[in-house]
This record gives sequence, C-alpha cells and structure tokens, in this order.
Amino acid sequence: MNLTHFNRSPQPVEAAPFPAADPIVRALVERHLSQPRKTILDLGCGRGNNTMYLAEQGHRVTAVDSNETYLQELAAQVEQLPPLFRGLITIKKADISEKLFLANSFDAILCTKVLHELKDKKTALFTLGCIREATKPQGINIVTGYTKTASEIVPPNGPVLFDKDELGVTYEQEDWTVLYSQEHNPPSTGKKGGGKYKRFEELVTGKPKADCGPTDLRTFANSRMGEYSARV
Repeated sequence: MNLTHFNRSPQPVEAAPFPAADPIVRALVERHLSQPRKTILDLGCGRGNNTMYLAEQGHRVTAVDSNETYLQELAAQVEQLPPLFRGLITIKKADISEKLFLANSFDAILCTKVLHELKDKKTALFTLGCIREATKPQGINIVTGYTKTASEIVPPNGPVLFDKDELGVTYEQEDWTVLYSQEHNPPSTGKKGGGKYKRFEELVTGKPKADCGPTDLRTFANSRMGEYSARV
C-alpha cells in the first residue's frame, strides 16, 4: 500500500487522534530529529502509533509489519489525515526478519516491542544487522528487546529474550554509540513476551559520527518513562 508522496514539507500538527507514540520516540523527535524532514523506518509498526506521530511531525515514514489487520487499521487512520501528511507514509506488508531495504536508506529506524516475536535469537540478531546496514551514516536506531536473568531458562517455543545489556553490546561491537540504554519492568500484558518474561531493554544507538547528545536524550527520556505504553 503505497500512498502518493508530495514535494511540499508540511509543518507539524498540534494534536493526534490516535494513541500516543512511545515516550522515547517523542524524545528523539523533539530533541534530535527536527526539520528538515527525515526518512524513518518503523519496522514492526503494529497499528502505527509511532508511524502516525512521526508523519504528523513532518517526517517521511515507511511502516512495515506482517499483520494484515494492523496494516489495514493503520491505512484507515492514514486516510483521515490531511493529504500532505498522507503523502508522507508508505505502508508495506513484509516479514521483518528478511532483508528488506538497501544500505544507508534511512535517517532513523525504529524496531520496538517486536523482536521477541521472531523465530529465534539468530533471526533477531540477523534482523538487527539488517537494521544497522539500512541506517544512514550518523543515523539513529531505537530498539527494544525482552530480557532475561542468567538463571532463567527459555522454552524452545518461548519468546526471543536477550541477556542484560546484550542489545547494547551487539551495537558496540559494530562501533555504534550507545546513546541511551535502560531496562524496564512493566506490568504484564498477557501477550507473548509478557508474564514471566516482562522485562525489556530500551536502546537508542547512533551510527558512527552520530550527533545525538546522550546526556540530553537520557535526561529527557527518563522524565517520560512513566508514560510508557505497551504495544497494541
């Protein structure tokens, strides 16, 4: 589902008729993704809360998910936007575990609350590699992953879980800069990855030479964590 793009760069709108975007996404936009317009990938977009927010801030967003129902709901919301904002969103149905985009395609890539649903850890790490490759130099990634303690044993059909700080180490090994990293322990949602496995790490990283200031971002993000909303 590709929506026509427009040449004009719309200004952000004041209100959004949909559930709020993740606080860390708002923090990144308000502090570090100002105009000119950025190209952003929302990988595993779900119903598109982050996608809608980013587009309404004037950014060009590609929203990818494998769930047809979620994408139809997102498309219906997109159609309610003014034409200039509709033109900023491209919706794509695809398996996020596949290599979908060329290198250096996006200024920022989001992959939040979805890695635990992939087939296994190997697949999740491959997906992260594809995300890094598709990010432009000085670009930003926002990634979340469910975590486990050293004593926890995950059943074969369980969710993909990372060890504490494993996500950050994965990026640092590729010479990325960890700008923000924090583990959260939200209430269980009853969904896959919830219940016993409810801790998750939230990570913001910058490709080499990224100019995002870690101190400012961390301070701002910490002030907003109480507003964190579970993926729907």
